Amino acid sequence: MTSRSSQKNKTDAGDNAEAEQHDVAESAYDFSALLETMPSWLVSTLVHVTLILFLAIFTFARTSEKSLVLSVEPTNHAEVFTEMEVVDYEEVEFEEDSSMEEMVLSENELSLPSVNSTVANTLADSFESIDLDVGLGELVEGLEEMGQEIGTTTFFGAKQTAQKVVFVVDNSNSMTKGKFETAINELSKTVGNLTPKQKFHVIFFSDTAYMMFHPKPVAKLIPATEENKDRLRQWLYTVELCLKTKGAEAMNAALMLKPDVIYVLGDGAFTDNTKELLTAPHRRKTVVNTLGMQVSGKGSEQLKSIARANQGKYRDVSAAAGSAQMARQNPIRRNRSRGKVWGITLPVIAKK
Repeated sequence: MTSRSSQKNKTDAGDNAEAEQHDVAESAYDFSALLETMPSWLVSTLVHVTLILFLAIFTFARTSEKSLVLSVEPTNHAEVFTEMEVVDYEEVEFEEDSSMEEMVLSENELSLPSVNSTVANTLADSFESIDLDVGLGELVEGLEEMGQEIGTTTFFGAKQTAQKVVFVVDNSNSMTKGKFETAINELSKTVGNLTPKQKFHVIFFSDTAYMMFHPKPVAKLIPATEENKDRLRQWLYTVELCLKTKGAEAMNAALMLKPDVIYVLGDGAFTDNTKELLTAPHRRKTVVNTLGMQVSGKGSEQLKSIARANQGKYRDVSAAAGSAQMARQNPIRRNRSRGKVWGITLPVIAKK
């Protein structure tokens, strides 16, 4: 009876094992089938999430193992600090470094370290050449000289930074009593102060426009070399006065040269449309500064309007002291009729 019962139990156990194996196989089959039906991106995501969770659990477990627990037990401090030795220290003397005294800067000198190089020597010479007692006047003069080097032009005190300059000057018959002598002397001085990097031109106006070096004129700007400066001085003292004050032709010629600045000097009102020409709306970048030689009334207003319309400034000027006497001693020819060189548009016979 017992043996039968034992056999029966073995049979049931075997059946149960087979059933469990069958269930496992079916589960594995179902899981495989499920994986096959899932999209590849979802499978990849599940795998990565599983790996991340596994690594997190593993890391946390390792950290827990390495955690240290500190415990403090009461001890008898008397036993720990049983004896302390007293150590005697010897005093050490430091020698003073005399070289440090050489680096002390006094109020009036600057000591540079001794360096065997060209750069150091050059710097030392530069410091020694500095004059701390330079006055304000000398400083201003120095700045003015620097301005000349970079292209500053000063005509009758009117300053303008420019590389290309044109002077348009009145040579009408009214420029008497030293006015014309003052104008050409100032013009010679101004051009003489230009640098070779600057360019210039001079145009006179009366009955018509007279370009520089008339009757053999040049139609372009020329560099301010010493040769050209000397040539201008010689020509200026050959210029004669002529009837009328027509400036439009001279101003058109000046603008055609495209200078940075034009200086216009006159002693009266224009007898043509010069004022209308220069005050009309325009897009020119050329600055026009105007100077009135003892001028008033209509002539002054015209010159002021021209300056305002061309980003320039107006300035009153006068004949230099002693120039009137010079004019009487060496009078400049005044043309009322056509001449061979000057007054070329005037009538052959002067009107009475």
